[in-house]
Amino acid sequence: MRIAIKLGGSVITDKNSNKPKARKDAIERLINEVSLFPPPFILTHGAGSFGHPLVEEWNQGRLKDFKKIHESVEKLNRIVARYCKKFNISHDCYSPFEIMTYDNGFDLDKLWEHGKTTLENKGVLITYGDIVTAKSRTRYNGFEVLSADVSTCFLAQQWKADKIIWVVDKDGVYNRNPELDSSAKILKRIGDDYKAEFMTTKIDVTGGIQEKIKQSQKVGIKAQIINGLVPENLKKAITDESIGTLVLPQLSSIR
Repeated sequence: MRIAIKLGGSVITDKNSNKPKARKDAIERLINEVSLFPPPFILTHGAGSFGHPLVEEWNQGRLKDFKKIHESVEKLNRIVARYCKKFNISHDCYSPFEIMTYDNGFDLDKLWEHGKTTLENKGVLITYGDIVTAKSRTRYNGFEVLSADVSTCFLAQQWKADKIIWVVDKDGVYNRNPELDSSAKILKRIGDDYKAEFMTTKIDVTGGIQEKIKQSQKVGIKAQIINGLVPENLKKAITDESIGTLVLPQLSSIR
C-alpha cells in the first residue's frame, strides 16, 4: 500500500506556545512507529509553533526578515530528520523554500521532480510546511505560505498513493465542536455530504482539519484522520485499522 503521512504541527510542537517548542517525545515515538514499516512512503510535517506565530508577527509588522520563518521551520525539520536517522529510516528531505517559487501559484512540479527519484529508489520522501519566495503579489508581500497539507496531497496524487494519514491532536472529526457541546460525537466516516463544525482557538494560517478534508477529497484519495498523541495510533492507521475518521474521496474525483 502506498501511503502519505503528514505529522501535524499541533502534535509535534506545542502549538499554543508563542515561541518555537518541539514535542520531542511525540516526534520520537511517531518516527519509531513509522520505522516499523518498510519504505517507500511520503512523510511530511507541519510547522506548528515554529512557523505560524512568526507569520502572524510578519503580518503585524513585528518581524522584519521573512527568511527567519524558513530558518525556524528548518530547525523543526532537522529534529524530525535526526529521529529518522536514529531509527534507520533512509530518507531524502526537500525544502520548498530552496527549490520552489510562487508566481500566481506554487510550482509544485519541482517538488515532485526531486521527490519521485527518492520514492523510485524505495526511500522515504520528506518535506514540510514552509514559506516560498514570491515573484508575484501575495497576501504576505514577498513570500507565500505553502501548507504541508497542500504539498502532501499533491505528492500523494502524483505518486498515486492509496491513502493519506493526517496525524492531528484530535481523535477525529466531530459532528459538533466538542469544546462547546459535550454531546459531540466523532464521525467514523465522511463523504460528500459531511456536516461538521470547525473552530480553533489556536493560530493556524493553513486551514486546519477542514483544509485536510477539502484537499484530500479534491485529489481523490481516501484519508484517515487520527490522534497522534495516542501511542500506536499511527501504527494502527498504517496497517489500515479502523480508528479516527475515514474521509472518502468525492465521487467526481475518484481516479
